[in-house]
Amino acid sequence: MDMYETIMARTSVRDYAGHPLTEPQAEALRRACADRETPFGGAYFMTLLSRGGDGGELRPGTYGVIRGARDFLVLATDGTDAGALSGAYVMERVVLEATRLGLGTCWMAATFSGSAFEAAAAAAGMPEGMHVAAVLPVGVPSGRRHLVERIMRMSIRESSRKPYGELFFRGNLSTPLAEGEGPYARALEAVRRAPSSVNAQPWRVVVDSGGRRVRFYFARRSRYVMLDMGIALRHFALVAPAGRFVRETDVPQEGYVMSWVPPRGSEEGGYKK
Repeated sequence: MDMYETIMARTSVRDYAGHPLTEPQAEALRRACADRETPFGGAYFMTLLSRGGDGGELRPGTYGVIRGARDFLVLATDGTDAGALSGAYVMERVVLEATRLGLGTCWMAATFSGSAFEAAAAAAGMPEGMHVAAVLPVGVPSGRRHLVERIMRMSIRESSRKPYGELFFRGNLSTPLAEGEGPYARALEAVRRAPSSVNAQPWRVVVDSGGRRVRFYFARRSRYVMLDMGIALRHFALVAPAGRFVRETDVPQEGYVMSWVPPRGSEEGGYKK
């Protein structure tokens, strides 16, 4: 699968087969965790923890949401917006690598009790002053959904996605972008499929009137919004035409996060007139 296909295929998994990762699977995820390139700054820490492995006997508290998981990807940050944005941006690439390996994952920022993970992450080398921001079980899916998961999915309507025109705009935040319009269409659909806390889908994206710059905003501030935005930005970057992230100062700043611009001197990314 290419990255777009991987993004489309990935779903949240909360019920696992109950056995640990194989060593080749774990090694592939460790290699993915070592690739920490991010354009956003901030500080973060990632590690792969196993029950009975790193950090001693890890007994996660997940309020009945997760069943059968024995391995966990853990993301800690320095508590800044930049740290959360960078950490989620890098971790989502690991998540997609897990998908390509046939493994399930589930982003958890609110549905775990942190003390066990804090202690295990510290034992695994988490720098002083950082705290666990998200935990992701990773493993072979069981192929079933337990009762708590079914209730949770119904309560947050996890499988639903906001309409294209509520998320993506042209020129300003008042003019919906037509679905499939322009060279960023696949990248924006990849953003639409990004996971987010309680399926809030906080991202709002404006393609400028010339079709060259793509500006990312969040609809409202929340505790987890920068994690959500980091995931969405990673999806976009993996699928979009060539370009880079920059922070502009001459655009509306309320809820503004970052812009994607084409390479210097390139016309790539513009709309055809």
